[in-house]
Amino acid sequence: MSAQESSTRLDEQRMETIRKEEVVDVYASLLDKIWQRALPILGIVTVRAIYRRAIHVTARSHPLLGSLTPGESGLNTAEIRERLGEREKKVIRQGFEELILNLFELLAELTGEAIVNKLFAEEMPALAAHAQSQRHYSDT
Repeated sequence: MSAQESSTRLDEQRMETIRKEEVVDVYASLLDKIWQRALPILGIVTVRAIYRRAIHVTARSHPLLGSLTPGESGLNTAEIRERLGEREKKVIRQGFEELILNLFELLAELTGEAIVNKLFAEEMPALAAHAQSQRHYSDT
């Protein structure tokens, strides 16, 4: 492999890593919005517990997300960013989507669907509707 080919391949790998980090950024921002909306209603202890449980459940099928840790002001994504490595963007995205759905389901089970709708329906109506439909399917 020539030096130019090697350099081009290295640039492509860096771009892929940047794109993966952008996926993490988008979902981390969404999870932060959920955190901020839930915090005044549920309190820090409850919000962290719900996030921990959602992460635990999601990590069963998406182990990478097990490296997310809830802190005082939201999720710490440093470790997940270090572990992106060879994982495909699609797998990363699917893991975060499952985490968000698990979060909605836990919130609905623990606090009632009315609070979930109040928390999220205004900003994220499609996601709230999807989470609610998933919950109904799992009940049947």
